[in-house]
Amino acid sequence: MNRPAQPARRPHRNGASRRAPGQIAVAHRPVAHRAACAKDHGKGASGSALHISVCRIQWLGSGRTWGPAHAASRRAGPLRLDAHHVDVFVCRLDARPGQRLDACLPVLSRAERARARGFRSPQAGLQFVAGRFLARSSLSLYRSVPPRAWRFKLNDHGRPEVDWPRAGHGLSFNISHTNGLAAVAVTSGCEIGLDVERIDRCVDFAGVAASVFTPRETDDVLLREPDGVAERFFDLWTLKEAYIKARGLGFSLSPASFEVPRGDAGIALRCMPECDPSPGRWQFHLSTHDGVRMAVAVGSRSVRCIRLFECAPPGRARSFFLRELSP
Repeated sequence: MNRPAQPARRPHRNGASRRAPGQIAVAHRPVAHRAACAKDHGKGASGSALHISVCRIQWLGSGRTWGPAHAASRRAGPLRLDAHHVDVFVCRLDARPGQRLDACLPVLSRAERARARGFRSPQAGLQFVAGRFLARSSLSLYRSVPPRAWRFKLNDHGRPEVDWPRAGHGLSFNISHTNGLAAVAVTSGCEIGLDVERIDRCVDFAGVAASVFTPRETDDVLLREPDGVAERFFDLWTLKEAYIKARGLGFSLSPASFEVPRGDAGIALRCMPECDPSPGRWQFHLSTHDGVRMAVAVGSRSVRCIRLFECAPPGRARSFFLRELSP
C-alpha cells in the first residue's frame, strides 16, 4: 500500500536537518579555545595555540548495530579532514561490573572478536571492544565504508593501520583506552599518537619514573609537593606514550631517550638527532576527562585545530557531541 507523502522535516535547533534513518546530520560551531586552556595545555613549541572546534553529530540510524555502519547515502561521510585538523573521539565506559557492548561485536572482525574473548579481565576485553568499534565507526565518518568492512594490518611494532579500502590509506588513526574511557584520534597525512590514563590509580611513582623518565624529569616529578606528584607524573607518562605511539616504534624507542618539557612556549620535544631528526614538527595537547588524563601528539606544525567528539556507548544514545576541553 502506498504511503502518503511526508511533510518536509524541520531542521534541528542545532542547525542540522533531519535525514533518512541511517544517515548522519552534522552541525558545526567553531569557537576559539579558552585562553586559560591554551596556556596550560594547548600550546605548541612555537607558542601558537591549538584551537578547539565545537560541533554536534547525530547518528540517526536504526537497527541493532549502532553508528554510521548503515549510512543510506553512498557519498563520503560528512566529516572532512585536512592538514589543519585532528579529530579525537572519546567514549565513556561505565565503571560498573558486567557492562557489555554486545552491539559492537558484529562490527568487529573475526580476529578482533577472538582476541576480545581471550582477555582474562572482562574490563580489558570491554576496553578493547570499545576501542576497535570506535575506530571503525569513526573512520566510516570520512569514507563511504561500513565499519565492519575496514581491514587493518599491524606494523612491525603492533600498531594497527588501514589496509583496505585503498580510499582509506590517507587516514591515520591511533587507539587508546583505560578504565572508564576509550578514545581514537584520526588525522589525514600526518603522524598521530594518543594516550589516556586514569590519574587515580595506584602507582609506584619513584620506581616507574626511574625506569621511563630522564633524571631531569624524575626530579621534576618527585621533588614536587605531594599533591602535585601524580598530576605531573601522568602528564609526562601520557605525553611520552602518545609520542612513542605516533612514531609507531613501540618501546623500541626508549621513553628515557627524549623529554617533553613544558615552558613558556608550551610543550616541546627535546631529544638527540638519532631519536628524532625533526623534533620541531611536533605539537602536544593535554586535557583531563572525568579523572582520565589524555595526551595527543601530532607530527605536523600545520595542525591548528583539535575537534573532540564525545559519544555514548551503543544502546545509550546515537549521538556524538563535541565540547570545549576544560583546562
